[in-house]
Amino acid sequence: MKFFAVLAVLLFVYSLNWAQQLKIGYTNIEYILTFMPEAKQMEQTLKNYEQKLTEQLSIKQSYAQGKLDTYLKMKEEKKLTPQQDEEMQKELLKLDDEIKKFAQASENDLMLKREELLKPITDKLQKAIDEVAKEEGYTYIFNSTNSAGVATILFGPEQHNITEKIMKKLGITVPVAPEKPKSGGGK
Repeated sequence: MKFFAVLAVLLFVYSLNWAQQLKIGYTNIEYILTFMPEAKQMEQTLKNYEQKLTEQLSIKQSYAQGKLDTYLKMKEEKKLTPQQDEEMQKELLKLDDEIKKFAQASENDLMLKREELLKPITDKLQKAIDEVAKEEGYTYIFNSTNSAGVATILFGPEQHNITEKIMKKLGITVPVAPEKPKSGGGK
């Protein structure tokens, strides 16, 4: 029985010692990204790329609409033989299928472009996080934003918030927070 008591005390002391050796910090990655010039440039590049894809899709849709209008007019005026009717319907279905495939491919292209442009930015951010963590002796750094699959910090001592240190490491000017009004009372 004494053995288990001694073992329990040793485990407790070890766990306290281990916990004291941990230094945990946190940051807000999304906040930092809003100030990174590379992220702003990425958003503009993606916006332009998306606009280009949208214009190409619009051209395809206009062409298909023109073909449909021609088909409906000819059908209404009874100027189509059954064979022409069938051929035009096949062509319209083919155009519709091409438009759907293009729209899907455009979405995929946009997603891939975002990943391609985001990678160097996140690599740079991660490097700054690693450097600050090493310089400050942090064991773990958590993201304080609520992103899927990422730990969210609901509370943490402000001295362990390394967001500003990371921003400075990246050469980003840290915005000055507005001064809080002082509570009234007194003379």
